Amino acid sequence: MALIKTQVTLAVLAALVILLSFASATEFIVGDDSGWSIDVDYEAWAMGKTFYVGDILVFNYEEGYHSVVKVNGTGFAQCLVSPNTGVLTTGNDWITLTTPGNKWYICGIANHCSYYSQKLKITVLPKDDYLPPSPSPAVSEMSPAPAPWSGPVETPPESGGGYMTPVPAPMAVPRKWGAPPQMPVVPAPWSAPVETQPQNGYDYNSPPAPAPWSSTTPAPWAPVPASVTPMPTPWAAPSE
Repeated sequence: MALIKTQVTLAVLAALVILLSFASATEFIVGDDSGWSIDVDYEAWAMGKTFYVGDILVFNYEEGYHSVVKVNGTGFAQCLVSPNTGVLTTGNDWITLTTPGNKWYICGIANHCSYYSQKLKITVLPKDDYLPPSPSPAVSEMSPAPAPWSGPVETPPESGGGYMTPVPAPMAVPRKWGAPPQMPVVPAPWSAPVETQPQNGYDYNSPPAPAPWSSTTPAPWAPVPASVTPMPTPWAAPSE
């Protein structure tokens, strides 16, 4: 009973491996838009492509005009239909690559292979050599972090000189409405009198000299008596 369970488990695992290999398989349409036809360079078509075990070749052509024959290396080189390992004629032939190694395919109709080079050769690699494309990194839904603060940008002066950092303007203080402020009156600074040159021998900067005293001119100053007392007449002897 245990042996049967083990065999079933191995069979399931093998089936899973096969399914996984086919799930990651790549389908190649031979000739792309040209399909499987004459006068197509299939060597150039296969160049740059990598084929792995599990991949699928799709041959598209008009039924009755072409065929797909699986041959060996000699049959490929000489366009020999026999011996072969299979002939397909449906017009939409799917070939699953189940083993690694070289694979050869030719058209078995008339001289399509020898005259028109309607043949294909590929090399199939083991599945172990398959490298799946790396997944793209998930896009974070977090909001972006703010940019770090940077100081004022230094701009070069327009003409010569060094770099100047702009100084921010001072904040304006709101003005209180009302009577305008009284500005103090500042006295004018003292200055010495300007001396002028005398004209015609007279110095205008010198004070005028007082006029000479005369009898008609009152004295510059004299005390005023309170009262005038008449002087007595001096005594004289009576005349005889």
